[in-house]
Amino acid sequence: MKRIAMLLPCLALSAAAAAAPILVTSSSGGVSLTSNGETTTAPGVPFLVPDGSGLKLADGAQIVVMIAGTAKRWTGPATLGDKALVPNATGAERGGSQLAAMISRQDTLSVPGATRDGVLQRPINRDTLLNLGEIRWRCPEPCTPVSVTVEGIVSGTTWTGTGAGAVTYAGPALEAGPYTLDVGGRAYTFTVADDATRSTITAARDEARTQSLALEGASKADQAALVAGVMFALGYPTEGLAELDAAGTEAAAVRAKYETFAHVGEAEASEQ
Repeated sequence: MKRIAMLLPCLALSAAAAAAPILVTSSSGGVSLTSNGETTTAPGVPFLVPDGSGLKLADGAQIVVMIAGTAKRWTGPATLGDKALVPNATGAERGGSQLAAMISRQDTLSVPGATRDGVLQRPINRDTLLNLGEIRWRCPEPCTPVSVTVEGIVSGTTWTGTGAGAVTYAGPALEAGPYTLDVGGRAYTFTVADDATRSTITAARDEARTQSLALEGASKADQAALVAGVMFALGYPTEGLAELDAAGTEAAAVRAKYETFAHVGEAEASEQ
C-alpha cells in the first residue's frame, strides 16, 4: 500500500481483531476504500469494509464504525489500513459482548425484501419487526386519505385505519407471525418477531444506544446512525430507520442515505 504523508495517523492491528467485520455507520467528506494499492470511493452508508481493505479519510472527513462490538469515531486526515481498524484494549475486552458476536456473523449488508415500487416507506416490505408503529407511504400532492388494513395471516388479527400519507397503528398488540398490509389497494407483507428474538434484538439495540452516547464528539445524527447501522446489519432495517426518524431533522441527511440503501421511496414517476 502506498504510504501517505506522515500527518496521517495509523493504528496498530491485533491478530484477534483482524477478522472482525468493520461496520461503517456514518461518514462525511472524502472517504475512500483502499486495497492492494488502489483507492476507490467508499459506498454510501451503511457498509462493511471488505476483508483486506482499509479506509482513507481526507482532511476533515469523518466516520463512525462498529468493530468487535466497539464504536469508534475518526476525523481525517487519516489512513486506516487493513492493519489499522481495530479497537483499543478497552474495545478488545468489549469484543466478547453479545453485540460483537451477532455482528461477527455478518459478511454482507442488504435489504432483500424491500419493495422498489416507491410507495411504502415504513415499514419496509417483507421486513421483520419488533413492533408495528408508523405506517408511511408516498403519495402525490395533495395526498388524499386512503384505507390501511393490517391482517394477521395466522393470528387473524385485523385492524383498519385511514390516513393521508401516514397513519400510526393503533390496534391490539400483534402476536408473532406473518401479516399482510394493504395501503390504498397496494399489498405488502411483514413479520412480527417472536418474544425470544425480540428480547435478543432489543438487547443489541440497547447496547448500541449506550455506545452511541459514549462516542466523544459525535453528533445526534452520528449517534442515531450507529444504532441504525447495527439494526441494518442484524436484519431489522425498519427498526433502524425508526431510530433515525426519532433523531429528527438533524439526522435528515444520513437518514436519506439509509433510505436509499433500503430502496425506500425509489420509483419511476408513473408509480407515484
